[in-house]
Amino acid sequence: MKKVKKVKRKIPLTIKVLVCFAIGLYILLRYYVAPGLFDSKNQYIKVYNYQTSSIKARQSTIKEINLEFIYEKEAEVPEGLTWSEITLTNADRYYKSRVILNAKLDDGTSVWIPLKKFSETGPAFSDKFYIDDELFLDMTQRFPGLNKAYMSGYRLVFLSGMLYTGDTLYQIPKASDVTRFDLKNPRTGKLQTYYEYGNPPGKTIFPIYLKVERRANQDGLQEFYDDYNTSSLGYWDKSSDIPRKMLSHDFTFLYAKWYYSDALTNLPVSVKLTGSKFKISVTRTQLLDYGYGKVKVRKATKLYSEENKDEYIKEVLDDLDTFVKSNDDALTKRYKKIKK
Repeated sequence: MKKVKKVKRKIPLTIKVLVCFAIGLYILLRYYVAPGLFDSKNQYIKVYNYQTSSIKARQSTIKEINLEFIYEKEAEVPEGLTWSEITLTNADRYYKSRVILNAKLDDGTSVWIPLKKFSETGPAFSDKFYIDDELFLDMTQRFPGLNKAYMSGYRLVFLSGMLYTGDTLYQIPKASDVTRFDLKNPRTGKLQTYYEYGNPPGKTIFPIYLKVERRANQDGLQEFYDDYNTSSLGYWDKSSDIPRKMLSHDFTFLYAKWYYSDALTNLPVSVKLTGSKFKISVTRTQLLDYGYGKVKVRKATKLYSEENKDEYIKEVLDDLDTFVKSNDDALTKRYKKIKK
């Protein structure tokens, strides 16, 4: 009888060991080794150096300023300029706005901001910069004789055109946290760093993966990785992702862009008028010909400073209507031609 009792005691213990082993094996496979085995819709790709931190708003001083005006092929352009033609392999930013602010900062970085609308995620100016009437009045005092009637409808261009070198760009974040993570490019084998902004993601003790729908075409997925080194935008927009890509962490809110650097303008910015020197270059870029993955343009640049400030007011700030009308007329002619 005693032997039978000992056997009975061993059986439950054996079952407990097997159950614990099964649970441990499940956790190992599900969260560490092969999470894709438990998800029929998604494949899981390893994420490296994952870390989340609170955003600390940054600022930087402007060292160089350039305003770039984009013209359609058929548009009339200003006279008296010297043009040069080039072919660009990636001109995505030219389709984001007709006017772009390019700037070099004192931290050694270069940034660009499309001057189409303010936004909660960059590259963009914040709504504070757009609606701050006191700031607007202070900036217009830099340009005596400026025709403020031309401001209507082009306020962001107008404001950006009144920046001085030495002015300060500072972040006004709407998000609270930034997540930094690395992915390995299958083609090059190199790690690529990405930045994601939003509310703090849920805490977890398990590894984080990149989740990609199984229906993803591998060539398309490689295109995502390669965009990191070729994009003129500096980010991947997940809002148009087909198929969808996302990290496996829990979250309440995230912006739809994965940035390729921690540039100041990833978050919306405003301006402190700390500059005292007017110096700006204005580039006119005309789109001439489109090809697969390429665009042929011609460019002309003119420098302005205190010496020819009156010319700048006349040719740029007071002539925004001419620029807009030129592009609008060009598009109208093109559409009429297509209909014929």
